[in-house]
Amino acid sequence: MRRVNAQYWLPISGVAVFSAAIINAWLVWSPVDISPLDGPQKKTAGPSAGLAEALSTELDLAEALARPLFSPTRREFEPAPVVEPVVEQEQPVAAPTANLAAPSFLLQGIRQIGPRPAALISLSPQSAGDWYEIGQSIDGWTLKEIRKDGVSVSNSSATLELGLYDHVGGANDRQ
Repeated sequence: MRRVNAQYWLPISGVAVFSAAIINAWLVWSPVDISPLDGPQKKTAGPSAGLAEALSTELDLAEALARPLFSPTRREFEPAPVVEPVVEQEQPVAAPTANLAAPSFLLQGIRQIGPRPAALISLSPQSAGDWYEIGQSIDGWTLKEIRKDGVSVSNSSATLELGLYDHVGGANDRQ
């Protein structure tokens, strides 16, 4: 067999490679329109006002939009861990003495981030307060326990319970 057409393969393959490179460059540099398509709804104020209004009345997408589907930081759904309450035996509370000064601070809030609870305590009604963890000292009192509805503080002679909403009614300490 004779190779008559062998001399044409090199120019033909060169033209094919050049054409593929030109098409590739055109695809890379052409803009891509990713705007949503308009549905059969009428446009009111903006391009997607009718669609947004219809979705907001039918669906609550706040949680879905807060977790983008293709985010590199997205993780599988993990249910909140079940925390079993710790049952402690009641300890006798020392009776307050006549010279016991009630704490001068207010319990403003409680948070639980992981296994470490913290209490937001302000030293005066005008201050924003600071976060304290169990064992830290606050104006001569030591934070002993943090619960969902209050905290326990103690000093050398007494233990007091501070409720989260006690200062709203007027009294901040209860025995």
